[in-house]
Amino acid sequence: MAFPFSIEGSFGVLKANCPSNDNQEILAIIAGALDEQRASKVAIYQNVVSFRCAFMRFVARSNVLLYLDSGYIEISQNDSVIMVNYVLHTGRLFYLMVILNAIAILLMKYNYFYGGPTELNGMAMPVTILIWLWLFTGSYLLTRIRFRNWILGCLITKGP
Repeated sequence: MAFPFSIEGSFGVLKANCPSNDNQEILAIIAGALDEQRASKVAIYQNVVSFRCAFMRFVARSNVLLYLDSGYIEISQNDSVIMVNYVLHTGRLFYLMVILNAIAILLMKYNYFYGGPTELNGMAMPVTILIWLWLFTGSYLLTRIRFRNWILGCLITKGP
């Protein structure tokens, strides 16, 4: 699956910048950070951390996992670099935005058929689609950028 149902990414971190060179310790650090973000069903399998995010959970808007359904993070190493590959599932965000958009269109059509301001009727569909694009793509891109930076921040050794 690809856009709009998932976010895939990978990056490398120099081993010298990481708090540990052991895969299991790195996975434990990531799993702990996922727990702090209130992910559910966090599990470590070999070199992978998988997680799920409950739909109805009370978290702040600043939560990195806000728009995610589930995902997994895979760690591998070569000589001097720790490679991080991740796949995040965003299907719930897509479906939620489609449902909200459909409700907005129905309300605008109801307004059109049962007498409302006629000057807005021609703009209803384009405005609704623009709002949907703004909400969905904005949330998708923010999640894509913030998650990568968040994982990177979990892995890089903090200075004194």
